[in-house]
Amino acid sequence: MRILIADHTTDLRKFEPGLAQIGHEVRVAIDGLAAFRLAREWPPELVLARVDLPRMDGLALVAALQALGQTRPGALTLAGPDGDLRSRTRAQQLGVESYLSLPVEEMDLVRAVWRAGCSPSSDTSGR
Repeated sequence: MRILIADHTTDLRKFEPGLAQIGHEVRVAIDGLAAFRLAREWPPELVLARVDLPRMDGLALVAALQALGQTRPGALTLAGPDGDLRSRTRAQQLGVESYLSLPVEEMDLVRAVWRAGCSPSSDTSGR
């Protein structure tokens, strides 16, 4: 699976080596604008982004990717402070599948990746 991680800290980027080790192709951007540009050149199957990205926050990134038609169900996961209800609500309105609380727990990330990989539009088994 092609995974784009957008994070200016190590909260999500720390998972890059493990995701790559189990066979995912992972690219990293350190701000929202760089993530948007990278997604246009290299369409990801899953975007893992922080809400508070510099230059273009995670919510604006999601909206921009959707405007390009580059998202599918389960393809968007945002991470932000647990108590940020405004961002969590806006993420739901935008159709974000998963909103992970910071700091991100490994099992929460695994679930988000699994959901993205197992959504009906990515099932290539013919079922």
